[in-house]
Amino acid sequence: MHDGQYLWLISNVPANPTITSLLAAQPNLPAAAAQLIAVDIGQALSALHAADLAHGDVNGGTVILSPEGRALLVECGYAHALAGTTPGPGHDVTGWTTLVRSLAAASGNDALLSKAADDAERIGGSAGLNTALEKLTASATQVPGYGERSALALLASLAPVHTTPVAAPVAPSTPESVTVKLPSPDGAPSLSSAATAPLGDAPTISPEELATRLGKRNEEVLRLGRGVAQAPPPQQVPAAPTWQTPTATYQETRRPAKPWRRRIISILSGATTVVILAVVGWFVVQRLTPLEVTGVAVGIAQPLPANACDTQVDVVGTITSNGGGGAFTYRWVRSDGATTSIFTESVSFGRDVTQVHLLWKFSGKGTIKAKATLQILTPRALESSTDFTYTCK
Repeated sequence: MHDGQYLWLISNVPANPTITSLLAAQPNLPAAAAQLIAVDIGQALSALHAADLAHGDVNGGTVILSPEGRALLVECGYAHALAGTTPGPGHDVTGWTTLVRSLAAASGNDALLSKAADDAERIGGSAGLNTALEKLTASATQVPGYGERSALALLASLAPVHTTPVAAPVAPSTPESVTVKLPSPDGAPSLSSAATAPLGDAPTISPEELATRLGKRNEEVLRLGRGVAQAPPPQQVPAAPTWQTPTATYQETRRPAKPWRRRIISILSGATTVVILAVVGWFVVQRLTPLEVTGVAVGIAQPLPANACDTQVDVVGTITSNGGGGAFTYRWVRSDGATTSIFTESVSFGRDVTQVHLLWKFSGKGTIKAKATLQILTPRALESSTDFTYTCK
């Protein structure tokens, strides 16, 4: 990206570690890892050439290892942009050949890498790159460990990270000197201003052309007549792009939710709140509802046999209620004139059926017609009874 006086390269990964820093820290690389790096970069260049593009500046400083274990290209040859030249596949193949030979040397003069570099250099251009890449890929698949990204990821984590910014590359053709001459209006000797840069043997070019190549313009004001020409303002050294330093941070921004989505979320949240309040309110109302006895029934647990001597009859009373919590009082009245004490039975919230028992013992021979009555006293007066016959022969 060109922004006034600066050239920036935007990347979503840190531009390190480079292959140069990796080889400096790990002079000896496994052959499988070196071959995988060469294939990754070769495939990237082949894809660029297929799209009629070129990188133009392939070297150990423009190839990095990502944390996922992939070799990636960065710094797309902006030295050519500064010089006004156009990179082509030939630049890429030359750079890739040099890179592959350095990887071969680091992996013990690996024969596959050396042959790939020789093939690419002998044929030349995109055809040489594709031929060398095809042979290298086919042969490398037979090498143990080839294709394991975890090995490259480990190398990336072990390689040192740059702690100082990397200087921007110098344009390949920079003029030795620049001279600006302005004629005097009255024929007097002209004033001149010269700036010298000790680089190269390129021909002298005008300041306007130089400013265009460097991607910036500095305004120079020359005053004619009395006095001397005003010195041009000092040039400010461009700050190093943040992608060249390890301190660059990458923050992920979230797009704001769309209005219709916020409305749906608000409606669902409101509906959920209403349902919760309704359920809680229903439970509160039910718990506050007092106990109300709605019915009572009496029977015996088991029918008596035809000849049951000296037995005990289990008389069961079943009380139904409205499910409210509370207590009721009751007593049993027997047909022989006996009456039990008044009992109190507690009923928990949500319980609507309660049973009470009367155990009535019979002994001796004979026949007795018995009747048991259950009387509910509070909170509402109700009663029910049952008849049965005791027989012992």
